[in-house]
Amino acid sequence: DEIAVRREFTRSRRVSERVTIPEEVVEDEISATYRNGVSASEASRGSPDRRSGGVLEVHLPLVESEADEGGRKIDVAD
Repeated sequence: DEIAVRREFTRSRRVSERVTIPEEVVEDEISATYRNGVSASEASRGSPDRRSGGVLEVHLPLVESEADEGGRKIDVAD
């Protein structure tokens, strides 16, 4: 399965991504992290009664310096 990703770069030093979630993914069980400039996300496929699909909006914080590049939690908006 492919997931569509759209990235938006703004002057506010944040990156936004909109990801289309396949129907078999449970939206409440999506987690994401940002570390050393790399974003990673995990999602669970659920039983038919728990599946949701839809669009997930992710906001990634950009860092000012390499010293700030520690682990960060990604803001995941429903």
